[in-house]
Amino acid sequence: MKELETHLKIGASNENRTELNVKKQQEIEHIFEGTIKPKRGHFVWEINEETGEIKKAQYKQDTVAFNVHTELPNEKLVINPDCVYIPALNAESAKKKYLKNNSQSYYYVKPAPMNLKDLLY
Repeated sequence: MKELETHLKIGASNENRTELNVKKQQEIEHIFEGTIKPKRGHFVWEINEETGEIKKAQYKQDTVAFNVHTELPNEKLVINPDCVYIPALNAESAKKKYLKNNSQSYYYVKPAPMNLKDLLY
C-alpha cells in the first residue's frame, strides 16, 4: 500500500511540472560551390526558378579582404535560394542559356584539363 502512495505522489508532481522549450536559431552553413567569372562586358544575371523573374545579381563588397595589386575591394555575390546565376551580356541571352541548361554547376569555371607546368618539368 505504501508503494502505491509514493507512485501516486510522483505522478502528481509530474503534472505540476512546466516545460521550457528553447528554439535554437538555425545555423547557416556556407559551402563553396564554385566560381562564376563573366567575360568582359558581361553581367551575372539572377533567374528565379519559381517566378521566372530575371534581374541583375547583387554584390556585397567585402572591405576586409583588400587586394593590393588591383586596388579594388573584393565583391561577393548575394545568393538567394531557388535562383540560378548565369553570366551573360543581357537578360535575353541569360534566358536562352537557362533554357539550354538550368543546372547551376554548368556555369561555374571549370579547372583546366591539363597543367602545362607538369609537361615542362
